[in-house]
Amino acid sequence: MQFYPLEANPDSFNPLASSIGLDLSQYTFVDILGLDEELLSLVPQPVAAIIMLAPGIERWDDRNRVPHEGEALDKGDREGLVWIRQKFSNQCGTIALLHALANSTSVQLRQGPIRSLFEKCRNERVGPEETADLLAATQINDLHTTASQTGQSRLPEPGVEPNNHYVAFVEHRGQVFELDGACRPTPVYHGPVKAGSLLHTVAEIVRQLIVHEEGKINFNLMALAPTVQ
Repeated sequence: MQFYPLEANPDSFNPLASSIGLDLSQYTFVDILGLDEELLSLVPQPVAAIIMLAPGIERWDDRNRVPHEGEALDKGDREGLVWIRQKFSNQCGTIALLHALANSTSVQLRQGPIRSLFEKCRNERVGPEETADLLAATQINDLHTTASQTGQSRLPEPGVEPNNHYVAFVEHRGQVFELDGACRPTPVYHGPVKAGSLLHTVAEIVRQLIVHEEGKINFNLMALAPTVQ
């Protein structure tokens, strides 16, 4: 199957999230404009999840082999954590969005096949490969295709792999996990997090990533945040 990547902005992510079952009057994806305190203060709180797009798949492969300081593979209390294996190229944005929605306890999706799938995964300890297979039986591929064609950027040529990758950061049982369905063998444990402080905790994780890359990295961040009425 040939898929195009999602554009990294709320105008692409929110319609997709709504079609999956998110009530946009309660939560929406918003841009995180920067990591300094003034810009972080513009994000509505408390943040339910964060999605990051960073360029350079080679960097992610390197991180797969050698976790950064403070990271740990195959650690933490993962009971009930939903982790999905990415089966198709260019679907990392949709997988990151699904990770954000599935693991945000404050977010309630409308009844539908994907909500039922998330509940099954949490209650029956369904593994990432089986979760991906069950997901394929829903309309997620069609929903991704629609969302990927609504952005403002020109679509890449067929077969061209973009040099960037999406991951999600979620809070689960008082811990921060980085969820990546393609480049990591397990969810990545980033340590404990205080209630309501996910945004600032992940901001520090991203700052450390920038230091690790000697500043040679650009990134895009979006938060799943309460909708401002």
